Amino acid sequence: QSPRTRTRSTAATTAATTDADGDDKGGLFTGGPEPAQVLMTMMRDNTHRMTARNRKRTLRDAIYRVLQDVGRSLHIKEILARIKAKKLYVFRRMDGSVHTDLKRMRDCVSAACTQSPFFVRTAHGTYAIAKEPLNGSNTQDAVSTSPLRDAIYRVLQDVGGSLHYEEIFGRIRAKKLHVFRRKDGSVHTDPKRMRNRVSSTCIRSPFFVRTALGTYAIAK
Repeated sequence: QSPRTRTRSTAATTAATTDADGDDKGGLFTGGPEPAQVLMTMMRDNTHRMTARNRKRTLRDAIYRVLQDVGRSLHIKEILARIKAKKLYVFRRMDGSVHTDLKRMRDCVSAACTQSPFFVRTAHGTYAIAKEPLNGSNTQDAVSTSPLRDAIYRVLQDVGGSLHYEEIFGRIRAKKLHVFRRKDGSVHTDPKRMRNRVSSTCIRSPFFVRTALGTYAIAK
């Protein structure tokens, strides 16, 4: 064979081996998934994560966050203004388009406050976070009286799902959302007792629902 023939033969053999084995040791392709497949998988995973983030916060969650941050009752106009300023919620019409009608948005906030047991009316058009039911009822001038419950709610709201009470406790401590105290006012140092307090708060509060043994989520 001439040198040119041998070169062509070698190139053809290399190409056939690469096609058959999917493994060209000298190139970038090493038998793994196609780059297009990798890209599609990444896009699908990112879309899933974005969807999970977008469905975390409801209008009720946004209202709760506003009232929790301000620590007092607010009129629905003020609640809406703070929701919009902090971009806590996107108001949408039935067809999925974004709302631009302020009156409609105020009506949505008002309906959410009226229908949810998480809030109590303190004056006309004014709402606060409902305190724990005492003998089955809420008082009209109620404000949040359970900082631990608020801390648990914030943790579950941020995670967007259910958590075991030990994980809830860990996140509360990591973010310094609550200071556990004894009856005499001194700071608790016993992790077991603090975890038990988180567990008992989750069990007693109608704001949370058990999804598995020791695991809780925000009640719907």
